[in-house]
Amino acid sequence: MQKIVIKNFGPIKEAELDLKDFLVLIGPQAGGKSTIAKAVYYAKSWRDELFFYIYDGILGHRETSLEGFCRELGERFLDIFGGTSDGSDLFLKYEFREDVTATIVLKDSYPRIEFNKRFQADLVNIINEGKSLAEKDSKHVTSREIEFTEREVSGRISQLLNDLFKENRDHLFIPASRSLLRMIPIQAGKTDREQADLLTVEFVKKVRHLRGRFLRPLEELIDRERQLQRGQDEIGRLNSARSLIGKILKGSYRFDAQQRIDQLFYEEGKYVAVNFASSGQQEAVWMLLSIFLFVLQEQQVFLVVEEPEAHLYPEAQKLFIDLMGLFSSSQANQWIITTHSPYILSALNNLLYAHRIGTGKPDEVSEVIQRELWIDPKRLQVFFVDDGTIRSIVDDESGLIRSEEIDSASATINRAYDQLFDLDED
Repeated sequence: MQKIVIKNFGPIKEAELDLKDFLVLIGPQAGGKSTIAKAVYYAKSWRDELFFYIYDGILGHRETSLEGFCRELGERFLDIFGGTSDGSDLFLKYEFREDVTATIVLKDSYPRIEFNKRFQADLVNIINEGKSLAEKDSKHVTSREIEFTEREVSGRISQLLNDLFKENRDHLFIPASRSLLRMIPIQAGKTDREQADLLTVEFVKKVRHLRGRFLRPLEELIDRERQLQRGQDEIGRLNSARSLIGKILKGSYRFDAQQRIDQLFYEEGKYVAVNFASSGQQEAVWMLLSIFLFVLQEQQVFLVVEEPEAHLYPEAQKLFIDLMGLFSSSQANQWIITTHSPYILSALNNLLYAHRIGTGKPDEVSEVIQRELWIDPKRLQVFFVDDGTIRSIVDDESGLIRSEEIDSASATINRAYDQLFDLDED
């Protein structure tokens, strides 16, 4: 997706973003950071939603149509954002390509989604192709007679969707308050909108699915990749990721499948169950392990992380940004971070600055900051979100985050201190 326009949506009065690969949203609570992040993520998920919608039709589980898909998207919108008592002026516009756009307004409190002519025609063609594949498949009764295998069918639909959305990344939304997620009961079927928003429920399900990948420590997972003859650079990145995660968690995670216990080992043979670990460890563990798996599997990913700094000491926040630098070294990955933390911005600025001067002094800069952590300023946007609008806090000339914006609260506190000090001197 190239561009998003938001008007009168929650706390956001008006915001327009031409999206780059990386986006940081900072500002006071209830300012609209999550609203923007979720609005982008919602549209980024359309490709996969349409894939499963069409594939269900191919399997005969439903009748498919453009109107039916719009209803699916409308329900997903309500599951993510909830209902609203005053959304009559809400307006969202998504531009996936210059000639492929969609808008959303509310009509009788229900999302009404409209596609431009090109988008609508392409969607109808893809849905109809799915129906055609289903009809061809239904004419055969034995496996040898099947003209389109499951892999061929899914591959064909995926390619059509990739061409339409110009997007083939996996996606994951990591919500705030992660330490409380284990308390959310997940029921089969439809999400209870009063229980939790859909993105939180999806993350809980993802975590429960991923636990089985960590029956062994990260070192053994990396050794297995080495045996599969992964390149030295790839193994180096994995070891860097493992080291950063270990420093943040102050331990090593493992899942005991027999006892169904999430374990955090702090010494050889000694562990604490994650639900009895510190709040910082509980907040961070699945945020970090999810990123490790993306690096391990070399997945192309669109990732949203809300408040990664939660319950973390400033040094750990810096290490998290180093991990995101490692994750960013793939040209295919994209991410959004929402934050209140000036330490997150300061750590990012170091990686941006390293890239800026590293082009002329690569060896010298690499001794200070590993080269694979550098972030290209051309790929990053940073916006301050407040009073219903957004404003960039990146200096156009240097590409760095403006220092006076990094911790405006400290400046206010320091001014008050200076005034008190002057009074004390008198």
